[in-house]
Amino acid sequence: MKEEKKTPQDIVEKDDNGDTSYINGQYNMPNCIEILLTLKDKRLLDGQEFSFALELIKDGKNRVIVDSLKYCMDDLATWIIFKFKTERFKKLF
Repeated sequence: MKEEKKTPQDIVEKDDNGDTSYINGQYNMPNCIEILLTLKDKRLLDGQEFSFALELIKDGKNRVIVDSLKYCMDDLATWIIFKFKTERFKKLF
């Protein structure tokens, strides 16, 4: 039997359903945390933004974004800060 090629969307859907481990696979949490630590070390994120990003990567779709932008650190930081500011703004109203 031939195995079907998996797309990032397939992986995310399985991950969100709990069928795939958060520890294994391309979009795992430890890899995303390393990427986020690099952003913090380069001072592209402050402590609050870093903490917020850790919450973001609980969602498999966000882990795909973090991994996909790991070679564009400025763009990744901009996305995280945008999400952070949007969330803070929502809490004001």
